[in-house]
Amino acid sequence: MIINEITTRIKESRLCKDMSWMFLSTGIANLLRFFLVFIVIRCYTQEQFGLWASITSIAAIIVTGDFGLTNVLRNEASKNMVEGKEGEKKTERCYYSVMYFFLVIAILFTFILITFNNAIPFEKLFKTDDLVLKQQGHVIIAVVLIIFFFNIPLSICAALFFSYDENRLNAVTSFISGIVSFFVVGLLSLLGTSIVLVSILYFLCPLIVNFVTTIYFIRRRHWYNFKISPIQIWKDISYMLPLGIKFLVLGLSSSFIYNLLTVYSGSLLGLKQAANVNVAQKIFTFFSSVYQSIFNPVWSKLSNLYFHGQKAKCKQLLSKSIVMTVCILFLVIFSTTIFSNILIRIIAGKGYTADKLMFVLVGACLLFKTLFDNISLLQVATSKINGITIGYLLFTSIAFLVFPQIVKYQSFNMMMICLIACWVVFCLIIGEITFRKYLKTDDSNQLL
Repeated sequence: MIINEITTRIKESRLCKDMSWMFLSTGIANLLRFFLVFIVIRCYTQEQFGLWASITSIAAIIVTGDFGLTNVLRNEASKNMVEGKEGEKKTERCYYSVMYFFLVIAILFTFILITFNNAIPFEKLFKTDDLVLKQQGHVIIAVVLIIFFFNIPLSICAALFFSYDENRLNAVTSFISGIVSFFVVGLLSLLGTSIVLVSILYFLCPLIVNFVTTIYFIRRRHWYNFKISPIQIWKDISYMLPLGIKFLVLGLSSSFIYNLLTVYSGSLLGLKQAANVNVAQKIFTFFSSVYQSIFNPVWSKLSNLYFHGQKAKCKQLLSKSIVMTVCILFLVIFSTTIFSNILIRIIAGKGYTADKLMFVLVGACLLFKTLFDNISLLQVATSKINGITIGYLLFTSIAFLVFPQIVKYQSFNMMMICLIACWVVFCLIIGEITFRKYLKTDDSNQLL
């Protein structure tokens, strides 16, 4: 009876359903990316794969450069829903203001990049003696940047699905993007296509999917009021930009720290070492990204509870999610480290090594970051991000100025140990602020 009752509650829970959709779609999409790495790593040399891995990590950093406006627009859409049709019109207007703003920036930056392409030393990002490979890296980075510029306005709709409680549509979009990328890039890799074309198409496929998603989103919402004056666009952007800059700092800093293992190993140690690090990173990223997919429904639930004054329930939900995250993190690190040699050989083959210490440290770096995202979820969901923004700025400064020197004078492993220590301190500070300040209730003194 008890089991049946629990099962029934889970089936009737909207939060559980949304989490299941996100978990399933992200799991399949990441599994396809995993298999894609399996294919690419066997179709190209170790340095070519290291080039591809480095570029994907660099792209993951710059892809957050939307001035934080996507997150602000997502929050505004959630707030405007309370106002009914009038709120919907405000959201529609803000959506087109943000879209037109980024389209203008995309055209401007594309012109600048094409004009000054030869003067920008992109090839210095890749440490290798192969001059041809360096030049290929330069070409790929330039094209990927252009794709990135135009992908920003086309990816806004995917985030707005969460605001309208349409998590399933976001899940379907992610699934389709993963399917398309897998078959296109995987097939071309098996056919021995140039690493340049394969890398470019890897980023072009999501752009096409986002373009189709944008058309579908506009038709679904019946947002056909395309005409907005430049003055109104400026007013909307000026209103959203101050908070957006904070989200921008969070996005860029978080992405930089998350991807610095591959970026630093590729630029400071060489592309072969970057390939080894990236294989380990891909294994842990698979688990962490699938698990983090449930954060978006939890984000919505936390925001709803907090703004309705239900801090006790909010605190309970956040506490349970943190405990679950800690348990899963240690389970993943323990199990994957035990089978690290088997996993590396299955994925990459005999040419790649699985140093146990390196494997554990890479996993700890990525998974402690996942824990921090969980701890800071409430503050991000409610836009109370001043403390997190300052913390990320300090963290990024240390990572940018100090960590390369640690690699130079100590070792890459020592750098990862310092990175883990920073994450632990950051988690403790933000956790203390969250529970002591934002979730303080009448009985908080007894609870804490």
